[in-house]
Amino acid sequence: MTLSETDFERFAAACDEAEKRQRAAGGIGTLGERTLHAALKLYYEPNADLHEVGVGRFVADIKNESGITEIQTRGFHLLRAKLEAFLPLGKVTVVYPLAARKQIYTVDAESGEILSRRKSPRRETPLDILPELSRILPFLQNENLSFRLPLLEVAEYRRPGGRRWRNGTTRLERLPLALFGEVVLGGKSDYYALLPETLPCPFTTAEFAKAAKRNRRFAQTALRVLTALCITERCGKDKNAYLYRIRPEK
Repeated sequence: MTLSETDFERFAAACDEAEKRQRAAGGIGTLGERTLHAALKLYYEPNADLHEVGVGRFVADIKNESGITEIQTRGFHLLRAKLEAFLPLGKVTVVYPLAARKQIYTVDAESGEILSRRKSPRRETPLDILPELSRILPFLQNENLSFRLPLLEVAEYRRPGGRRWRNGTTRLERLPLALFGEVVLGGKSDYYALLPETLPCPFTTAEFAKAAKRNRRFAQTALRVLTALCITERCGKDKNAYLYRIRPEK
């Protein structure tokens, strides 16, 4: 999806407002609603009167003339009950931010002193939504459901110890710095764009993993989603490995 200069300006303004609220709440890691979530909510709906709107027994992040929007920065399993309640009512958009570029800061949680800073080699792409979609497979065929994937630069703050990251740190907060673009997944045809360009035909799970530059577990989950969406299909076996092919786009 092509964004305009106005979109980038709106995103910057939303980030500034969210950070002001974060500072007023007392600093990194103190908010009940994280800065990234708050900034995205302001970006997709600047009118705060349309935030946190009661819908049945649930509260929607945004409810406006476009329908319901949920900002989901964590596991999609948390969405199941809401989707079951919201989808019969009309359009539901799930916003799932991707860190296309990330700076990681390790900080002293008490003083706020920055102990280290590094650039993350990991760059999330729209392909990274597929493992999350596996958690809500029964809802993916619903025509009322769509996804928006903003591609962001973020500053991620961590502290040593606690709930362990791979290097022994705990994430405190992610601050959005810039918006690079956005991918929309609405109709079935949008999912074809997620496929790695270098896939052979046919291909195995291992070949999908190599083309996607992900591990085998990721590839297995991604292919389960793509096959459920009728984007890919099994077409035989090579020894003990299943073969897949891309189904023609209709």
